[in-house]
Amino acid sequence: MSIATLTIAGNVGAEPNAREVQTKDGPRTVLSFRVATESGWGESKATTWWTVSIFCRSDRARDYFQHAIYKGAFVVATGTASTRTYEGRDGNTHFVAQLDADDVTVQNPPTLESLAMELGTTKGDLVKRIRATFGNQAPQAPAGEFYDEDCPF
Repeated sequence: MSIATLTIAGNVGAEPNAREVQTKDGPRTVLSFRVATESGWGESKATTWWTVSIFCRSDRARDYFQHAIYKGAFVVATGTASTRTYEGRDGNTHFVAQLDADDVTVQNPPTLESLAMELGTTKGDLVKRIRATFGNQAPQAPAGEFYDEDCPF
């Protein structure tokens, strides 16, 4: 097993998986998702699938990442990387690449227009539904220090 800090950039391969963990401050969410990265060129081009996990210390951070990270989204993640191998039930050796993210940036997160289209409604109706659910305190993207403070490993 090796450990290093690195930055990866690629597309999310499936919808993120959220799981709750208990901490001394109460339950928190760990969001995990798969990211495909490519290296090399031509005949030697290879794809590596990374399992990226981010520990969200607040509900606000969890809500943001659960909406901003989706299958097909382009993300840039920096954190502690590790690799390992294991022998599967099929007898083959499998390679696992894991990144415990300290920082995740989502390029072009979904807009209200794209969310409305996906839900089969209008932007105006979606805004009304959001306000009915959250009032004027709708979840917002974290800015600057928010992420450093609420989502570090």
